[in-house]
Amino acid sequence: MEKWINFYRPYIATESELQEFVTGCENLQPEDHNHRAKIMMHQGQRLLVIADSMEEISPGYTPLKLLFLLIAAENISKLHISRNENGSSKYHVKRFFNQFCSEEDKQKIINGIGISEETSTLDDVIDVLYDIRCDVVHEGTYWGFDFATSEHPSILTGVHVDRILRVKLHYQEFRDVVARAIICSIQQILTT
Repeated sequence: MEKWINFYRPYIATESELQEFVTGCENLQPEDHNHRAKIMMHQGQRLLVIADSMEEISPGYTPLKLLFLLIAAENISKLHISRNENGSSKYHVKRFFNQFCSEEDKQKIINGIGISEETSTLDDVIDVLYDIRCDVVHEGTYWGFDFATSEHPSILTGVHVDRILRVKLHYQEFRDVVARAIICSIQQILTT
């Protein structure tokens, strides 16, 4: 249980809430109606750790990290509604960000990833991020997108999509948005 506790600790306000969250998931048995919450907790942690490890495997190739964050979003959305379906990937990625992100986190994404000097919605930004994901998966293009960094707080990126992006959002900030949304989706299952 320690790896789950250590992973989710930064995102849950108190130690008692953290223990309740992890224990509540870990105690679920396969025959429990909401057992998928346990699977979601495990998958969320695993996929975000894989996203983080991409920097060690292929340093500087940010689309690989983005890929695993979006895989996590899709996986969690599908598990949330108990569907083990093929396809509908983009629908589930959008559903994840629209349904499980707080309003503050939605604004963080919208304000942190601007599209070609236009006013964008959350769906617009997710569409572009999903296009980058598709470039990695279908074309093997795992370069051309970067998150902002301390050295470069605002960058132009998006070589392989049809629009230029002004990115002010750091990888860790986007990852934290995904982690919080994973917790929200799990908590919805636990409370039903």
